[in-house]
Amino acid sequence: MLLAAAGLGSALFTVMVDFAGYGQRVSVGLIFGVALAAYFVWYERYRNSARMAVFVAACTVAFDASMYAVFPLMILFPINHSMSSARLDIPMSVFFGAGYVGAFIVLASGVFLFSARKPASKSLGIVALWSLGGGFLAVIGAAADGIRTHGVYNSFLLLTLVWQPGAATLLGLLLEQERAEVCDDTLG
Repeated sequence: MLLAAAGLGSALFTVMVDFAGYGQRVSVGLIFGVALAAYFVWYERYRNSARMAVFVAACTVAFDASMYAVFPLMILFPINHSMSSARLDIPMSVFFGAGYVGAFIVLASGVFLFSARKPASKSLGIVALWSLGGGFLAVIGAAADGIRTHGVYNSFLLLTLVWQPGAATLLGLLLEQERAEVCDDTLG
């Protein structure tokens, strides 16, 4: 629950920075990564600075990778729009793909850096499956933004407010599942 709160805090900070007009000067992924790393340091008591730095870097890269994933996805799923209108009909599959990519990087780095057991190839498959949740979170946030802006996607306020806390929650649940499996392995 606290990890979700860290994600929400990150999203709220990102939104406030954007409202203040500094959105282009701040890395959304960096803010998200620092917020989640702060959780791991304060609540989970992780003290490995190198792991924290790698995790923050992975979150920073996750945001950029999801943005770069949009361009090939827009080739696969073209936008329907008119040059006489600011309204863009961006297919939800584009948002799903971008949300999936970002979630995959965040979840994979979280599992490989903070898991209670040594991650195996099975872990990568589990991360890929849980990353579908990140895709669905992006669709929900984008749909809400589309309704809010009447299809003029010039601000992703709700996408940020849905995806960041949701992805942090997915990471927390995934790590909890990993811990439960370690307990089962040691008891069984």
